[in-house]
Amino acid sequence: MRYEEQQPSHALADLVDRFWAFDVTDQDPAQVDHVVMPDGACNLTLVEPGPGGQFFSSLTGPGAVALRVPVFKGVRYRGIRLQPGALRAFTGLDVALIVGKNIALESILPDWHAALRNMMSPLPQSLAEFSSCAERMFADRAQHTNLLDAAVQKLVAILVTSEGEEPLGALLESFGLSERQLRRRFVAEVGLTPKVFSRLRRVRRACADLLQNAPAGIAAISYEHGYSDQAHLSREMRAVFGMSPQLLHHYLRQIQHTNVAELNGTD
Repeated sequence: MRYEEQQPSHALADLVDRFWAFDVTDQDPAQVDHVVMPDGACNLTLVEPGPGGQFFSSLTGPGAVALRVPVFKGVRYRGIRLQPGALRAFTGLDVALIVGKNIALESILPDWHAALRNMMSPLPQSLAEFSSCAERMFADRAQHTNLLDAAVQKLVAILVTSEGEEPLGALLESFGLSERQLRRRFVAEVGLTPKVFSRLRRVRRACADLLQNAPAGIAAISYEHGYSDQAHLSREMRAVFGMSPQLLHHYLRQIQHTNVAELNGTD
């Protein structure tokens, strides 16, 4: 399996986190149950050929556990990962509609599905070409950054930068808003509570370190990311991914990762 990322242009960076491409290689089985790591963001995914051999698009909302999806050899998977809290500004949709769900785009944004099919089919082979096409298609979205909730975006940025290790109590108090109001606005824009979002960012960062180190180093990874002990991190990974750190490491090692921010230290 091969996974690649590319950052958006500066104009779209407030709304789009990354463009990505995923492919099952010739060396892989014909079908693989792929584990999609949760990160608190929404994903617009394009698949070709999809069900019935047709172009297919879907919108995946934020969730607290990993999504497992079957992926197939000979099928191209391309996507746009939105910035956490940017769904409303980018699509006009309320994030509550898709939290924890993977929904066919045609059922909720039929005009978008048709436009994507007309402009993107056949799906570009290279991520660079796909990203360029997506940039042109969504160039007008850059005008919608004024729809973002500034306080929520500031909190998201702090939690991402701190890799989920910033103490939430004192952090929420520092915004000059009541904790209740800020939490409510965060859930309305991101779809998750600050606590769950922070938890996902921390376990995601630990997974990146797990990929780059042998499972035997999980004790050091636990300490590095503020878990009480190795057992604590193991419980978190089982809760999010449904597998032990050893099995997760084995699975992640089967994927060729290219230009992934967390692995390059640029996230």
